[in-house]
Amino acid sequence: MRTRPLPPSCLLLALATAGCAVADPVTRPWDMAPDTHSNARPAEVRSTHLALELTLDFDAKVATGHVTHTLQRDDLTAPFVVDTDDLQIHGVHDVRGQPLAYRLADRGDDWLGRALTIELLDDTERVRIDYATTPTAEAM
Repeated sequence: MRTRPLPPSCLLLALATAGCAVADPVTRPWDMAPDTHSNARPAEVRSTHLALELTLDFDAKVATGHVTHTLQRDDLTAPFVVDTDDLQIHGVHDVRGQPLAYRLADRGDDWLGRALTIELLDDTERVRIDYATTPTAEAM
């Protein structure tokens, strides 16, 4: 069987279209459409690890303790926003003990609960949130 080389025009066409490859599909979940069931803004600041320490009081139907979030900050000017529901926030600070300003939004609707928005310092890498659930919280 005899083969013939491709004409130069075919080679040129192949080289020209090689640069038109389709971009890789989105692989990071936070780059996809926003989660309409969350107040979080993971494209700006997201938690990559959390450490949870709780004391459970089943008689009083409350959990008291703190959570420490390790953050990835893609936007250094953005706050860290987390979802809450039936929580009493006792304080928010960085791991050095520096208090951080925060605000707990009013309840928006039954799906979203209340956004806890935490203002971060320029070098904040971890955030500790001290809190307690209320007796009506679904968690208990």
